[in-house]
Amino acid sequence: AVVQVTKAELRLRFGKVSISGVSSQSPGTVLQCRAGSSATSPVIGTMLVGANGSWTFTGRALKAMFSKSLSVTTFGGGPQRLDVRPLIK
Repeated sequence: AVVQVTKAELRLRFGKVSISGVSSQSPGTVLQCRAGSSATSPVIGTMLVGANGSWTFTGRALKAMFSKSLSVTTFGGGPQRLDVRPLIK
């Protein structure tokens, strides 16, 4: 399975993150957005893979502000995209 990140933004002034992408996983697969570049970093949100393979998350990013990086993992382990460097605004 492949997880790709197409957009990642971290807005420092407002403490918000926006991340989206596509996945080859089956629709309904749960992905986790983590604060930091490790698969063991704190989870800041979850996303569902849609019917067309796309997924998106927008939410609070206070935990990600320190490391200024994110990671996306499949719920319960599995395919990962680690060390996502978001565009910082």
